[in-house]
Amino acid sequence: MKREVLIAFLLYVLSIPSLHGESAIYAGMNNASNEKLLGLCLGGELWAFLGLELDVFKSTKAEGPLGASANFTLTIPLSLIPPLEKAKFIQPYILSGIGTYTEKLDLKESDLLEQFQKYKSYGVGVHIMFISKAGVRLDYRIIKLANSKWSRSSIGISF
Repeated sequence: MKREVLIAFLLYVLSIPSLHGESAIYAGMNNASNEKLLGLCLGGELWAFLGLELDVFKSTKAEGPLGASANFTLTIPLSLIPPLEKAKFIQPYILSGIGTYTEKLDLKESDLLEQFQKYKSYGVGVHIMFISKAGVRLDYRIIKLANSKWSRSSIGISF
């Protein structure tokens, strides 16, 4: 059942023209604690090279961290550099955004919002599109909390 839902979701997303190359399902790692993370980015183009993505990630541990952010992405058009004009399938980007994060979500607490703290995220990445609607995404981000910071590396399927 889960497999069919995932396939239906991917087919739906591939049919939306404004999302191509901006969205991904990924697996990553908190580089400070070596904790494995899974996530989903949904994004779209706002203007020529400027995009907006919504990113949600969760630890693979049942009681691990949970986070979500909204990020502006700026795609660097390699095709404007004469020697790289045929490299349209490589789409590097930089990003910056804000989000909310909790180390452990306790649903028994009366005030769920107090468990979350704000963070800023900065990063770089690249989409390598093998076909016009699918490719690989490599991403590196710095998550800056009020009293600490950590980085996240991830790789995923870009669509």
